[in-house]
Amino acid sequence: MRWVRARLTPTASACRPPNRKFSGHFALRISPALHRRLAMEAAEHGVSINKWVNEKLASTER
Repeated sequence: MRWVRARLTPTASACRPPNRKFSGHFALRISPALHRRLAMEAAEHGVSINKWVNEKLASTER
């Protein structure tokens, strides 16, 4: 998550409001081991992997 936070750190150009709408979809490549871990965590919590990852990402919001 440290890498994600570093990438989300505002820069001068990133501080401008975007001039487009966001769909809420993006592709993300992860290792098979991480995919497996996230799938197992999601199953343990009784939610889909999509919902689980969404909740994990949302918990890092400021």
